[in-house]
Amino acid sequence: VTTEDGLVLDGWTFSPVGSPRAVLVLVHGKDINRQHFVGAAQRFVAEGFGVVAFDQRAHGRSSGEFVTFGAKEVGDLRLIIDTAQAKWGRALPVVLVGESLGAAVALQTAAVDERVRVVVAGASFADLTTVVDDRAPAILGEKGKQEAVRVAEAAARFHVADISPERAARSIRVPTLLLHGSEDSYLPLKHS
Repeated sequence: VTTEDGLVLDGWTFSPVGSPRAVLVLVHGKDINRQHFVGAAQRFVAEGFGVVAFDQRAHGRSSGEFVTFGAKEVGDLRLIIDTAQAKWGRALPVVLVGESLGAAVALQTAAVDERVRVVVAGASFADLTTVVDDRAPAILGEKGKQEAVRVAEAAARFHVADISPERAARSIRVPTLLLHGSEDSYLPLKHS
């Protein structure tokens, strides 16, 4: 799939025997890729789903230099849904299953795309500003953190404050399952 800004997203489709009952899109987390979901894809195909596993921008075999945590990935995911429905049927409901960054992208997409009928979001962050506050090295201090955010925003062309799965979730009107490990050492449970 070619994105609106000219990147190429690489992915796999897995077709069940017969017509799929729904489209299920697996959305991986940061610094991993679609291969992470091969086992899940096999299980969902056996249950009659048409499954898509793709590499998000700047991951795996997809092109791109920057991750924008949903600013551009939501549009990417909507194109993936377009492609999957063109393959299996436009009327099919869409299920999004995401982990970490993928969960955040799935939540933000479900808020703006009525084709999404179910969301399963594992270990999403609440908003990117909080992640920056939680994860920035203390040595940076507030001024250093602000400068790092400014540089990242200019390079990747997005705004950190705009990225909020929590805010997006207020607009979701479909069944949504939030999963988060109470001992997650990277993103605290408070995010979910």
